[in-house]
Amino acid sequence: MCRSMSRGEIKGCFIEMNMCSGGCIKGPTVDDEFISRFKVKLDMEESISREPAEERQMEPVWENVNFRKRFEDHSPRDPQPTEEQIREILRMTNKLKPEDELNCGACGYPTCREKAIAVFQHKAEVSMCIPFMHEKAESMANLVMETSPNIVLIVGEDMRIMEYSDVGEKYFGRTRSQALQMYLYELIDPVNFQWVFDTHQNIHGKRVNYPEYNLSTLQNIVYIEKENAVLATFIDITREEELAQEEYERKLETIDLAQKVIHKQMMVAQEIAGLLGETTAETKTTLTKLCHSLLEDGSDAGYAGGEREREIPGVQLGSGAVPLKGVMTAGAPGQMPGAGQIPGAGHMPGAGEQKKPTGYVHIGSANPGGGKSGYVHLSNVDLKKPGGSGGR
Repeated sequence: MCRSMSRGEIKGCFIEMNMCSGGCIKGPTVDDEFISRFKVKLDMEESISREPAEERQMEPVWENVNFRKRFEDHSPRDPQPTEEQIREILRMTNKLKPEDELNCGACGYPTCREKAIAVFQHKAEVSMCIPFMHEKAESMANLVMETSPNIVLIVGEDMRIMEYSDVGEKYFGRTRSQALQMYLYELIDPVNFQWVFDTHQNIHGKRVNYPEYNLSTLQNIVYIEKENAVLATFIDITREEELAQEEYERKLETIDLAQKVIHKQMMVAQEIAGLLGETTAETKTTLTKLCHSLLEDGSDAGYAGGEREREIPGVQLGSGAVPLKGVMTAGAPGQMPGAGQIPGAGHMPGAGEQKKPTGYVHIGSANPGGGKSGYVHLSNVDLKKPGGSGGR
């Protein structure tokens, strides 16, 4: 275009120089070395007449064109609320008197009354009142943040703290203004928050301890899809955890004490069993010796026929031998003992000789089922008198 101007091809024109390379005026297919689009446009305007066409030329065209148009009444017929209904709708947005009607126009209606009429006609919503919603949001948010005994955090996707309740200063030592300038990882470990962001799944009732703050918490972490943020509430359970730990330690002490008592009882039982075993063994040994001594005290120089006193293997008191079977008297070989004879006499006593009856007592077999029988030599002192309770 500048070259066209320099060649004098463009005259009497107002030129707007705001154009771009490759645009409509200076397109990529225009050969601006030899052809000027502006020159072509000016030539066309000069050659084309600016006067309207003659009427006779337009009559055939008009005859085939219908210029008729029908208009119908489609004006809206919306129901109109009563004054009481309007006041009721205004009360929903805390407009209780005319001074409360700001008529700010933020809702898109010039006055609060017209907005209330639109709400009645279902053309608007109560929440479209921006001042009311702002006041409500501020009051509710501030109420929660200021009065909640729990720590409340709102964290963005970049882990920057977006909201922080005042009670957090008590636990983390950071004021609200300080926390809002920090990232979460500068305050606590953000691993649970990151997991909620990644999975869009919520965490409820998870116990998390912060030893650096001497704090135990029960956490609820919720993903807010609309805001792409995470809301978390921390409940302080430090005291409960301490009580639970103390109770657990008491149980361990009780268990340890019970184990000690059991061990002591077992030791006492073992000592008693040892003493009983020793006493029983001593008693057995003493009684056995007593029995042998009683048997030896009643023995004479020898048995009838000059036999030596001999021990019977396997036969002792308490060995399970069968009861006494009778008394056998000594006599001549092959002679059966007579009445009144005492077994074991080697010869008949003389007139002046004191009679010392001895004999053999059959105490049965060491094997009750069969086998050899044994005889123990007893003196008369070992026998009861006739008519007594039986042999000893």
